[in-house]
Amino acid sequence: MQDDESEPTELKEVVEVVTTAKLMTKVVTAAATITVVATAAALTLTTAPSAARRRKGVVIRDTEETGTPSTIIHSEPKS
Repeated sequence: MQDDESEPTELKEVVEVVTTAKLMTKVVTAAATITVVATAAALTLTTAPSAARRRKGVVIRDTEETGTPSTIIHSEPKS
């Protein structure tokens, strides 16, 4: 008689385990798909820089080398 009563409880546990396993499989599969899509999108963006970015250049000039020397001339007013 006890075997008959414990069987539905064991069956419920088995069903819960199987349901949980199926849910975990779906979540892992969905996460793997999202990761693959995100990686592909990132690769596409990094391999094609924009034309504006390629055109822009930065010129750094040393003021001592390129600047014209300025001289200060003191003058006295004529009277």
